[in-house]
Amino acid sequence: MSEEYESLINKPEVHHVNVQTEKPGFTRNVHSKALLATDVNALNAHRNRKRVYQSQNEEINSIKSEVNEIKDMLRQLLDRK
Repeated sequence: MSEEYESLINKPEVHHVNVQTEKPGFTRNVHSKALLATDVNALNAHRNRKRVYQSQNEEINSIKSEVNEIKDMLRQLLDRK
């Protein structure tokens, strides 16, 4: 470990210290060792993709439900004959 890193860890009055990692867009919390993403654009893009996926999934489930209703109606019609 570097001296700078050691000095940051050993300061009891410091609670949240992040250090830059070798990969841009990430920092590491020196106390919890958590890898933190700092790229806000990537986060927003991920949230948008998630919203689109959820919307598409809801639409698919709705269509499945409608198809099942149509199948039930067809069965009822065929049972009458």
